[in-house]
Amino acid sequence: MVTKTTTKSIFDERYSLMIERLVKLRKEKGLSQRDFAKLAGVSNCCVARIETRERRVDVIELISYLRALSLTDKEIVDFMAVLINQHWYFNDYKNVVNVQAVAM
Repeated sequence: MVTKTTTKSIFDERYSLMIERLVKLRKEKGLSQRDFAKLAGVSNCCVARIETRERRVDVIELISYLRALSLTDKEIVDFMAVLINQHWYFNDYKNVVNVQAVAM
């Protein structure tokens, strides 16, 4: 059962947006997957699997990766705040859709 939940979260649109933002940051820093892997202390295969959404990243790993990209504490908080706001947006959207379905 845990595997199903983990697998589903990899394909969640919010998760995809998070990974897209992480990849964008890596590229903005001018780092290849291999260079980023060295900085983050993981294999380049691990980075590739994360970026292709074959491997899920937990919040502790995410913070480590953001630190490896030399983000300040404020930038990390801002990164996370955007993810939280995206979560609220998606939940609000689902609630609006549910309310409209009930009203019909």
